[in-house]
Amino acid sequence: MKYSDIFIKEILKGNRPGTHFTKEGWLKITVIFENETDNAYSKRQFKNRWDALKKEWKAWKKLKGEDTDLGATNNMSQVTFSLTPIIDPYGIPQAIKVLDSLSEEVLEASLLYFFSMKLLINKDKRIVFLSTNPNIRAWWLKMEMKESSKFCSLLGIEISTMRLINAIHV
Repeated sequence: MKYSDIFIKEILKGNRPGTHFTKEGWLKITVIFENETDNAYSKRQFKNRWDALKKEWKAWKKLKGEDTDLGATNNMSQVTFSLTPIIDPYGIPQAIKVLDSLSEEVLEASLLYFFSMKLLINKDKRIVFLSTNPNIRAWWLKMEMKESSKFCSLLGIEISTMRLINAIHV
């Protein structure tokens, strides 16, 4: 069940008589969402999400030229868009899921795995990783690690770990 479905149900039940949900409405929203998803959020978290979406709704209406700027007459009970959080397709959680899916080629708890996790903190590297053909992602990570070890060697950093990394790629 989406946030929007829960909000709309409570609006239709009369738990938002004016511009704000009643205490009972907020309580039902939190309980229903927790029961449906096994995720517990506070009233404050739901209210923050509601307020953010109200702003987005107003901006969208303004862009469409439907904003009358009458403020109080804007009827949020007619909101039909999804209130689910926007997931960044190039975010760290997505990158880690893809990295974990390479478990045969990138062993968990290996040097390559930890190097990759550190590498994927960089948004540009994450975008390249996630945009790369899935068949060569592991190879790309290995090449990045090899390049990184060459750079360390150029700087005169002789670390036994870097020698190990090079040995893995040979």
